[in-house]
Amino acid sequence: MLNGRDPVPGSADTTGILRLVEAGPNPQGIAGSRLFLLTGDPISAPIKRIVPGQGVVLPGSEPKKEPFRLKVLHFNDLHGHVSRLSKPDGYQPIFSRMVWKIKQLRRSCRYDRNAEVVVMSAGDDMIGSVFDILLGDRESPYLIHAGYHCYSAAGLDVAGFGNHDFDMGTTLLARAVESEARFPFLCANLSGSAALSGKYYPVGIWVFKGIRLGVIGLITPGQMRNRKGSEYHIANPVKIMKHILPSLRPLCDIVIVLSHLGKDLGSRFAEVRDAGDFELAESLPFGGVDLIVGGHTHNEINEHGLSPDSVVNGIPIVQAGAGGRFLGEVDITLRPKAAVTGARLFFTPDLAVDIGFEDKVIKPFLKKSKAYLNRELGRVDKILELSVEAFQDRGAAEESALANFITDALVKQYRAEGYDVDFCLLDGSCLPTGFKVGGELTLADWYDLLPYADNIRLYRITGRHLAALLEDNARRIDLEGEDNVPRGFAHFSSEIRYKIVLSPIRSDLAVKDVLVKGRPLNQLLKQEFLIATSNFFRGMARSWEEYAAGELQLNPYSLKSSDYIDTDSYLRELLAAYISDHGGVTGEGGARRDGRLKVCLKTYPDGFQWRQLRCG
Repeated sequence: MLNGRDPVPGSADTTGILRLVEAGPNPQGIAGSRLFLLTGDPISAPIKRIVPGQGVVLPGSEPKKEPFRLKVLHFNDLHGHVSRLSKPDGYQPIFSRMVWKIKQLRRSCRYDRNAEVVVMSAGDDMIGSVFDILLGDRESPYLIHAGYHCYSAAGLDVAGFGNHDFDMGTTLLARAVESEARFPFLCANLSGSAALSGKYYPVGIWVFKGIRLGVIGLITPGQMRNRKGSEYHIANPVKIMKHILPSLRPLCDIVIVLSHLGKDLGSRFAEVRDAGDFELAESLPFGGVDLIVGGHTHNEINEHGLSPDSVVNGIPIVQAGAGGRFLGEVDITLRPKAAVTGARLFFTPDLAVDIGFEDKVIKPFLKKSKAYLNRELGRVDKILELSVEAFQDRGAAEESALANFITDALVKQYRAEGYDVDFCLLDGSCLPTGFKVGGELTLADWYDLLPYADNIRLYRITGRHLAALLEDNARRIDLEGEDNVPRGFAHFSSEIRYKIVLSPIRSDLAVKDVLVKGRPLNQLLKQEFLIATSNFFRGMARSWEEYAAGELQLNPYSLKSSDYIDTDSYLRELLAAYISDHGGVTGEGGARRDGRLKVCLKTYPDGFQWRQLRCG
């Protein structure tokens, strides 16, 4: 037992020491539980001692005559999808279905001394849904964090941070935590954030029914955005676990890592850096923790039961997809040693809706937010090229009226903000997938089309680099008969005009007649250009780039090797303002082809034109 009578160092040097403080758990969470949080610095040095604060007593474990079963309910990467307002299906409850299952399971063990339920989120609880509007933009103040608000009411016990939770800056994140969250945030490898100071902890310990549950939070350094005024540091998670675990393990009957690291370093959907959950498990002693609850890479792990493939070095690893598609369940049984005895994923649409939660929690803030969600931006002209079907079919195979509108609008908006941008380029991962033509476009529709808060990134490149970029881009074009996988084919604003000459061999695809603001590129090879794009440019093309480098023996060009700065401007906000100012997405406003890209068939000396064949 730890208690406040243990000696507390009086010197300023607290290196290697974490202090135990008692806090209030979510009143809607584990009934009758006590919550203890560790404070201090677990990054600078290994933790030698955990010292209770004055008057704090951490109860010891109670011997159990019967096995104790802890049911862990988990979700990750909800991205604000507490419900969906997408057309044409209308309103679709999501989180209230999870709440129904949470309440059902909690009722079943309320009076059972040998069972309990803990509910946790592994992060990325904002950015990706229409409810991001409620976090505020250039025309609207902060209203609510839909996720944290609902989690608090539902009885969430603990959450971690994900990389996208930082997309709009630490000041906004701190406000959301302070305003909405009645549960603790855990992140042991995060430091250096002034705004978040005191709003998260490295470790939490819950005591209930004679059991002590320890949870350690971790976040990935991958795809993090250090925005101006939002500086922070992410330490290597493997190092931090080695710092904390030896001192924490003896204090807990069960230890869980709440991770937003991603599945493993081989994951392709999202960048995993330093270590994923699999590498973390390998780095620990065998069975060193009882469970890793993961997120970030949107994997659906153990959908039909605990898989041997998801147990690494004696440590089970779970993850529940993304967007509220699944609610995860894990059974940990103490007999007296902890072991995972079951795991599964509940398909959320199969769960019942908690009507009371919908009426009391979700519908009131929907009503308040209606004016924001229904704000009209303008009309979408009845131009078939702007439709979802047209962009899916030909959006990476030829010039696009939709892409022309977006790239030209971005250049104009950014020049209006004082940046002397030469041109803009975006690929399919940064562009809307198309519009419902001939109708009104609301702000909610727009956020549905561009769900992520990608910010504008400015690169400085030379004309020589631009030539390499264009040659590389030609090799990414969709060819007739191919599946339209995301290769990262980029569309340019009107300052760039060029031709792509097709070939049956992808490495022979070429560009010619390149003009930059009316001048031949070969006269500008030493000139420097300032270009605007998204920080997620070609983010979905990673798998194809690996394939191209290996199987096709190409060397994909990467802008990331050039100097860049991330700005505080959001792609979707700049474009929403442009659409609103120009009365919608119209031909007059730039939604039209102008011949900036021409795709030509290769002509041989005898006059034969190569016909497009299926190739890599």
